[in-house]
Amino acid sequence: MSRKKSSGSGDATLSGVETAIPKKIHQIYFGDDLSERLKANARELRDLNPSWEYALYDAHTGEDYIRTHYGADVLQAYHHLDPRYYAARADLLRYLIVYREGGVYLDIKSRFDGPIDKFIRATKDLSCPSGATERARSTRALGSTVTSHSCPAASFRTFT
Repeated sequence: MSRKKSSGSGDATLSGVETAIPKKIHQIYFGDDLSERLKANARELRDLNPSWEYALYDAHTGEDYIRTHYGADVLQAYHHLDPRYYAARADLLRYLIVYREGGVYLDIKSRFDGPIDKFIRATKDLSCPSGATERARSTRALGSTVTSHSCPAASFRTFT
């Protein structure tokens, strides 16, 4: 896992307004062959969001995270997921990370067309992407997270 610490006090703020979403970006990649294009995408995401912490988890660091924060029982459940179906393992890891840490999860192929702060609207009760539907707002509020599925199309892109 690589991590970039935020320069702030750790409080999640958007133009000085406290938000429900901590300023943490999480991504997962379970391969040994991260392409130059994906590396550049992750680098651009970090560069566009210098005040956000950044973490990239691989299979090893993901297992370490589960062991450290959730213990042997959850790690055993994780290991019961067929490793050939890496998406299921990545999904569980993502939910565990965001549940504990909060922040924003983006698939490794996903990106914003600008700083994340530009697309997250701050409110007292929860933060959600501008233009997100009511259903997306309510389902994403539970984990204090924004995922690629709740971002407005104008701000978010995925490439192959």
